[in-house]
Amino acid sequence: MNPSDLGQYAGDWERGVRMRVPESQSVARLPFYGRYAVDNASPALRAAHHLHHTTASTRLPRPQFTALAIPALEAAVWPGRCEKLLDRPQVFIDGAVNPLSLQVYSDSVRIASPARW
Repeated sequence: MNPSDLGQYAGDWERGVRMRVPESQSVARLPFYGRYAVDNASPALRAAHHLHHTTASTRLPRPQFTALAIPALEAAVWPGRCEKLLDRPQVFIDGAVNPLSLQVYSDSVRIASPARW
């Protein structure tokens, strides 16, 4: 299973990515532009929920946990990872650290701007 299968998503290069939160009707607006934002956010949310339920002295029901987790996802900052530097013309930088991260970034750009590739 791909991590992005855990959370449905839609996105564009103007507003970032909207992700349907797994096992919820909630939507998170991730401040990132690449598809990999969902690939990272979905398992992170699941891991945080699991950690909360196995270690917290007061366990929140999933809907309450999700309501608290979404603002954290929406406020996340990842400098240098598909970071928009300019609007006109659109200029992004990405510090892909290995061939896989470069491929995922390139795929996201191709999807967003197929005529330019």
